[in-house]
Amino acid sequence: MNKAKDVKISRCKLFYGYVFLCLIGTKVYAQETYDYSFLEAYEFIELPLVEKTKFDKNSPKGHLTLNQKKALGFEKISKHWKKSDCGVLHKLHLTELYKTLLVYVYNSQKHISIILVNYDEQYNIVGKKLVAFDENAKKAKNAEFWEMSESIITKDRIHRKDVLFVEPEQIEYVNFIYSDDGRIIRDIDFYKGKISDSCFHSFEPQEVKYVKALNGLEVKDQDGNTTGKLEYGSKVEIIKYTNKKQSIKNGGKTINGVIVEICNCEAGYFKRRYIFDGHLTKDSE
Repeated sequence: MNKAKDVKISRCKLFYGYVFLCLIGTKVYAQETYDYSFLEAYEFIELPLVEKTKFDKNSPKGHLTLNQKKALGFEKISKHWKKSDCGVLHKLHLTELYKTLLVYVYNSQKHISIILVNYDEQYNIVGKKLVAFDENAKKAKNAEFWEMSESIITKDRIHRKDVLFVEPEQIEYVNFIYSDDGRIIRDIDFYKGKISDSCFHSFEPQEVKYVKALNGLEVKDQDGNTTGKLEYGSKVEIIKYTNKKQSIKNGGKTINGVIVEICNCEAGYFKRRYIFDGHLTKDSE
């Protein structure tokens, strides 16, 4: 009896083992394989790269097919990937450790998004970050304001400028850094709480003014430490007006103004710095 029972158990094990192998085989067979040869049509573009997009310019052309969107993992890039026109803009070479593409998601009625995406060798997404965005104010739910983002992409990081067009407009600058495994991390997290003072001077300034202080104007870092001086007559490109007001006594007079943010070159590096706009003038003479 025990021998017959053992034979029956062995047959059951063989049967269920066969069923399990069939299921595994079916799953593997059902997995889609993709042809990535379509990416050969896109060229590598040199860095640094200024990336921005606006509705008043030409919209993207040469959209990807549904299968190509699946191959590049667009379901993880945008929740509207099926209904939106999507495509590739450029290939970027950041490192030998992963592949990088600039892709777009184009909703013709409301917005255009450009995303930097890092892939492993099998084109699994390992990191992604929005680098440019433009919202069509006419089609927005609230036409009283709209958003726009643009970025400067280098081999080391993404410098992004986010603008909310309200009155007054709100501007924020954010830096993102690439990790060795392709993840894209905000600098405040990468540096464990301290924001990097690295900036990029190629963003279009809010306003251009000139130093009118005869003795020059001190330049300070985000902690208030003096890092240098701008000489009389120096051209100043204002990146951002802060809400920090300041009053200074000078020769019996009170000069009122605010602290403004600039991108100042120091020892060959561009740094985020702050100056007092009460000593600035629009007059280049």
